[in-house]
Amino acid sequence: DVGGTSFDVGLITAGQVPLEDEPVVSQFSFRLPKVAVRSIGAGGGSVGWVDDGGILRVGPHSAGSRPGPACYGRGGSEPTVTDADLALGYFDAETFLGGRMQLDVAGAIAALERLGRPLGMDAEQVAIGMIRIINAHMADLIRRATIEQGNDPRDCVLVAYGGAGPTHAGFYGDDINAKAILI
Repeated sequence: DVGGTSFDVGLITAGQVPLEDEPVVSQFSFRLPKVAVRSIGAGGGSVGWVDDGGILRVGPHSAGSRPGPACYGRGGSEPTVTDADLALGYFDAETFLGGRMQLDVAGAIAALERLGRPLGMDAEQVAIGMIRIINAHMADLIRRATIEQGNDPRDCVLVAYGGAGPTHAGFYGDDINAKAILI
């Protein structure tokens, strides 16, 4: 599940959904079982930034839904994964959310250009870099969620959902050599 702020991975084996009997959430133990899911800060709202060493990074900080990505036109100015997706043509500005929301392509490109200046990169290069980084983070989490439980991700069918899951599944699915992708 790729949402606005996180990438969540769970593994279903032999038709069974694994549960955590006493999960710990934010340092609090719960006595109710929950589905075993691993999460990282990697979603459509994940912000691109440059670290002290001059390296492009993405997340875990998120622009959230308010103000959200620069392309939402709600005052967000930081470049996000959604901005990168839009700039690379993975989203159509006119048909986003079934046409219920218009995206600001110029706003997305301007945010990506600002991030790219100290790196000597243009908006497209920054967008490509951000997408490669976020997809690598996602593939790594899938590997950890499968391999650490004794499963080979190449034997798994990847089920992609959420706001941006289907947009990115082809990339991280290819990276892990998933058997198939179900959207």
